[in-house]
Amino acid sequence: MYKTILAFLLIALTTGCSTYSGTQSTAEMEFCWERGMNFQWIEEF
Repeated sequence: MYKTILAFLLIALTTGCSTYSGTQSTAEMEFCWERGMNFQWIEEF
């Protein structure tokens, strides 16, 4: 679980996604995650 959180934070930074806040948190997390899945380094986790 901690690796997933760490991966999300790294993805958010590398993709330039804004920090999640309020009711938009879920939508932004899903958007950032979908973009982040295209990176090869995610396989390291």
